Amino acid sequence: MIVYKELASIEQDLGFPAKTLYGLSNNLEKHYHNVFIPKSDGSRRKLSVPDLILKSVQRAIADNILAHYPVSKYATAYKVGSSVQKNARPHVKKEKILKLDIEGFFDNIIYSKVKDIVFYEEKYSEPIRILLTMLCYYRESLPQGAPTSPAITNIIMYDFDERIGAYCSERGIAYTRYCDDMTFSGDFDEKEVIALVKQELKKEKGINKQYNISITNYNDGNSIVNIYNVEKNGMSFTVQ
Repeated sequence: MIVYKELASIEQDLGFPAKTLYGLSNNLEKHYHNVFIPKSDGSRRKLSVPDLILKSVQRAIADNILAHYPVSKYATAYKVGSSVQKNARPHVKKEKILKLDIEGFFDNIIYSKVKDIVFYEEKYSEPIRILLTMLCYYRESLPQGAPTSPAITNIIMYDFDERIGAYCSERGIAYTRYCDDMTFSGDFDEKEVIALVKQELKKEKGINKQYNISITNYNDGNSIVNIYNVEKNGMSFTVQ
């Protein structure tokens, strides 16, 4: 395991001097701008997008640090070889499909838990933990436009994915999570699955308890899923 206790090691691996890193972390407001993109329900999703220099630093963090963390096999977004198609594949032609969405997913990731779970004290010195967390966090949430945010969500959700995945595997249920979209397929009691998801999310230390779970797609019987569509905010199934 690579351990970062000295600032010089972070400078070397990220390719940026400490002066630049601290200059960015102390002036984040100057390095973000908001972009609004339309969602399928008619509302708009706000993205906090970093400027070129901050994005370059975040990309270096994502590629040289976060990429070395394990990602659950049930998480199908934001990792090498992942795609919406790969996420859909386990659910094709299943008789029952349940898709759940964690509303405000990025907004509900807690600063202290990014520091504790991602940049934990056994691996990083305290000043480096604070510096890296600040470079990846903005205005009480994970910025959706930052290259580091997707990897951080997969790291924080690792234990959740493994618990849900084990439950589903024992019961012959297919489970995948694409960012904030969870998909279940097979023969199961949807109320039991929803209750389990809510229960397991409450155990997650990195997620604010103010989240909501919404059902974004449910097919309960005679139809089968044989086509998938790609939308701007993730994946939806077309039932025929």
